[in-house]
Amino acid sequence: MSYDFLKVETHRQERGAELDSLGGFKRHFFLAGSVMLVFEILFVILPLYLLSPVADFAAERLKITIPAFLLMQTIWWLVMAYWMKPVFVAVSTKRKGHSISPGLAEKAYRMTWLQPIYALALRFLLWIGLAFIHGFLFVRLDGWQEQHIWHVVSIVALHGLAATSIRCVWYARLFKTTRARFLPDFERLRHFANRYFSELFLAIVFSCSATAASLAAFVYFFLPISAEQYFNVQVVFAPFALVVIFVVTLVAAQLRRVLDNYLATQLKIQVRMSGVVSAATDVYRRAQSLPYLLATIHVAMWAVVGCLMGWMASHYWDLAFDDSALLAGIVTVIGIGTSLYQALGHRWSLRELLDHITYEHRMPIRGIRAALSLRMKLLIYFGGMILFAVGLSSFWALLQYKNVVSKYSASQTQLGLAWVRSEMQAALTTNAEKPQPSQVAYVLGTLGGRSADTIVYYIPDDSPQDGIAIGGGIEGVPELPWYI
Repeated sequence: MSYDFLKVETHRQERGAELDSLGGFKRHFFLAGSVMLVFEILFVILPLYLLSPVADFAAERLKITIPAFLLMQTIWWLVMAYWMKPVFVAVSTKRKGHSISPGLAEKAYRMTWLQPIYALALRFLLWIGLAFIHGFLFVRLDGWQEQHIWHVVSIVALHGLAATSIRCVWYARLFKTTRARFLPDFERLRHFANRYFSELFLAIVFSCSATAASLAAFVYFFLPISAEQYFNVQVVFAPFALVVIFVVTLVAAQLRRVLDNYLATQLKIQVRMSGVVSAATDVYRRAQSLPYLLATIHVAMWAVVGCLMGWMASHYWDLAFDDSALLAGIVTVIGIGTSLYQALGHRWSLRELLDHITYEHRMPIRGIRAALSLRMKLLIYFGGMILFAVGLSSFWALLQYKNVVSKYSASQTQLGLAWVRSEMQAALTTNAEKPQPSQVAYVLGTLGGRSADTIVYYIPDDSPQDGIAIGGGIEGVPELPWYI
């Protein structure tokens, strides 16, 4: 009798814990949405004003931003309520102790692994729409140029993609921990078969958006370029990130066919034949190597992007060669760093398949030996981290050197100009009239004779063609650009 009582009490405790977890799903879902809403205001809306080409906090612009953002949120809430209705109904039914109908269970189950992908696409499109609304209204009301529209769209697209990827990864995590509790009738392998590619895709999106956002922050805070040059660089970050996401996802879709065929076979029939072991071995090896293959494609794509951005910076954005090379190098280094975390996320997503194959087919250890040895894995991870850290340190040291040299050159130039002004005032203050170009040329000639390292240009306002240049030593004076 006491044993039966303990069994009933244990069942009640497990049932209570299950109901508490189901009730916590709604709270956690709304908590994730609220936290991400505040984060997006700080990470997307605020940079729209701080980083826009004509940045200010005019009341007229806030009158555009607030209604547009509220409209976007209203659309988001309505669509999310429609998508999440089967899940919330299923959770409420399960908490009341009632059984879930097969039709409702199927709808709720599909939404648990499709909703993060739908939310990613919808939220990103809403951010793009918000950016276009701002750009067109600012052009019409504030007199912006049309090129500023693309600057605004690129800023919002980049920050919106990064914030949306964090939101959807959070949603996917909530669904993963709750799905099996209120839908226990579905097979565990079916859970994996339906959701694993969406998890791979979210890891790809998260790593690519993190790479692009890190590059934008690095260029903005550390690369010595002008605001116009930064806006030109900023425009290509989001398109390049989308291209990398598309290519890596396409490769993943091609490599997943072996896994999908195996999962389809397992879900239809119970395989117990010895001849299937070799095929399962191939599937095991593919599942082991897939994270590293995708990480390699990720690094290669960002290396290509870095070369393209370096070439564009040198030929179209008027960046110096060293700044262009620095930009190309930092793109590759940050791509290496994010690829390590992408590979970890993919391994975490595929571990259930590896466990299933190991337990289901009783394969020998030698037969499922990884394509990459433990030594090679340690070399990849530790070597990648060292390369990432050393690369960042090297680029940081180079930037510090460039900043010190630039500040020194600027201070020397200001000291030279102050000395020239002082000498000119001392030589020409005896004459009350405006000095003539010949007098200025004579004084500059004496200054140039005193210091061979000094180069002074004098361009009269009324006759620029009569400008003179003094100094330069043996090498002479460099020619001024054509626009001067």
